[in-house]
Amino acid sequence: MQFSKSFIRQVADATDIVDLISDHGVTLKRAGSSYKGLCPFHSEKTPSFNVNPERGFFHCFGCSVSGDGIKFLMQYDRLSFSEAVEELAKRAGIPLEIQYGGPTSSNPEEDRGLHCLKEAAAFYSEKLSISEGENAVKYLQQRKVPKSMWKQFQIGMSPEEWQGTLNYLQKINIPLAEMSRTGLTKVSEKSAK
Repeated sequence: MQFSKSFIRQVADATDIVDLISDHGVTLKRAGSSYKGLCPFHSEKTPSFNVNPERGFFHCFGCSVSGDGIKFLMQYDRLSFSEAVEELAKRAGIPLEIQYGGPTSSNPEEDRGLHCLKEAAAFYSEKLSISEGENAVKYLQQRKVPKSMWKQFQIGMSPEEWQGTLNYLQKINIPLAEMSRTGLTKVSEKSAK
């Protein structure tokens, strides 16, 4: 689905970013003209997540994630750009304005494959924040790879358990055929697993 730039701007302007982020379980406290809270995208004890309602913008000084309401939904709920715009339009009571005539939207098979790969990337990235990832974190620090790059390039690690990725993706209802099609797993000819 494609939307005009003016429609996207209308949806972004109609979004109360403080309400949106608060509705997703982030406790925000006023700090001058903006709001502060614990970042929902990484583990922290001291609030480094800032929300500017005037600009409709958020930024975390800890992990460098930032954006508007659309970007927040894309990251937090793992939605595509179109899904995030659609969700915010619905939330604001704005009827959808679909733009025709541009490039065709991607096919559903591509969307499913991309969703599968995004979930795997998120799973691998998450491993760096738990004890299992301590050695990988030390390695990245020794190589002087800044944390901002970990997030930007979704650097992560595969679990030691050889079926870890498979088990995780099955738990969130990603079909085995989709994992195989994207190259994340290989179906055994002996056991069909």
